[in-house]
Amino acid sequence: MGFGIGNWRVLSGLIGAWVVVGLVWLGDARGEGQEEAEKLFAELFGVKMKEVARTRGFDDDLALMKQMMGATKTVGDQKALVLLIYEKVYELGRKHPDGFEMAIQAMDLMGTLELTRAGEAMKNIVDVCQRRYSMSRGKEKREHGKALAEAIVTMADDKAGDMKTLGEAIALYRRAVAVAGAARYEKRDAVKVKLDDAVRRQAAGKRLERVKGRLKADPKNANLIEEFFEICVVQMHDLKQAGLYSFLFDAKRKERIGWASKGEKELTAEQVFELGYWYEGLAGKGKGAVKAGHLARCADYLERFLDMYDSKDIKRTKAQITHATVMKDLAILAKRGADAKVSGRSWSKRAAEIEVKGLEGIPLVAGKEKGDWKDLPKLFRKGAVIFGKAAKDGTPTRGVADITVKRSGVMYVVCDYHYQGNSGGGWMETRWTKDQFVKNGWKFVGDLEKNSGNKFPVFMKKVKAGEKYSLRCNKYSPPYPIVVK
Repeated sequence: MGFGIGNWRVLSGLIGAWVVVGLVWLGDARGEGQEEAEKLFAELFGVKMKEVARTRGFDDDLALMKQMMGATKTVGDQKALVLLIYEKVYELGRKHPDGFEMAIQAMDLMGTLELTRAGEAMKNIVDVCQRRYSMSRGKEKREHGKALAEAIVTMADDKAGDMKTLGEAIALYRRAVAVAGAARYEKRDAVKVKLDDAVRRQAAGKRLERVKGRLKADPKNANLIEEFFEICVVQMHDLKQAGLYSFLFDAKRKERIGWASKGEKELTAEQVFELGYWYEGLAGKGKGAVKAGHLARCADYLERFLDMYDSKDIKRTKAQITHATVMKDLAILAKRGADAKVSGRSWSKRAAEIEVKGLEGIPLVAGKEKGDWKDLPKLFRKGAVIFGKAAKDGTPTRGVADITVKRSGVMYVVCDYHYQGNSGGGWMETRWTKDQFVKNGWKFVGDLEKNSGNKFPVFMKKVKAGEKYSLRCNKYSPPYPIVVK
């Protein structure tokens, strides 16, 4: 059974989706230790790099790529060197079809390891996917076309969050629509929705500039002020620009814009509550993606309020009822293609914040070794963190994941049900089977697979701040929690 969330069909190649909306790669951000890393790389691989450059065949290039990728496991604590190795693997791999997959993997890992270079890595992934698509034929070409379309959309999503790069995003979305159409990709219509939304926002931005020009000549014109608010806040949700022009608005609007511009930890429960209903009102002024976006913000703020507010009174009941209604409205809009995105992620996938006794979080990534994870489903390529590393303080888990939820949201656990010994010690009395996870409110969403062929079931639950979980699935290996940052 495949994963039941979104499109869990694994595309050929690894298409990283760790790019954060609004993140723009600036310059050549190589970080500290670059000079030392280059010297060490030259000592380790300099001679072989020159040797493979002199030969015509690609077998020696591929062997060197594998050797370098293996070396990253040995020198993993030397970040600058690891990033340089990923660069070199990409440079070698992009030249030949046999190296494409590893080149993509290297860039996927680079973007996960160093977010300041995520834009560069994604651009390189698109480069390799385009080469692979152009060189393929028939059914294989369609599959590679789907992977290319996904990669282009990821890069477009990154640029779509900034008005300065929105034009670039529109060009990329158009390119993705064309590729998706040629590849008969079932997500073509969803990409077209993104394109239409980006075009709408670009038009709104131009309209806003015209209104601002007219306001300079007539700053007290009530109709112009209302038009400015409708474009800037309702249509574009540009709180930064709205804040600069807050002198135009009445006290209530000015206050709400100020609150919405703050981080959640700076707000009181009452302010969070009021923002939820403010966004519900804004949703009534919009349609399609605009409406979905404001409803998503409404749901998010009301969910935060319910986390913060302990009293069981009319206000809490009102928030619960409104939240449930908004969730239903969002589901209806999603079916029509108006998927709600807030800060680059769907409101329904907000990650929980957790602490796990005896375990530390590390990036969840695929690899090529037998014990590594195989190709990851798309959801887990968005900066997923798995609590699978023993804590530095040496606290033992004894096969149990003791989890404390710090912030409400979605949490996953991956379980190892392979044989680990007899029933001695009474561990079977406290472990949960797959059915028991489901009976206790967890949703089975599919399996993660390792290169060895072993499969590991994954369960999902929306957890609440303050909750504690003590989970066991086997004698020695605990369920490993996963959150998508």
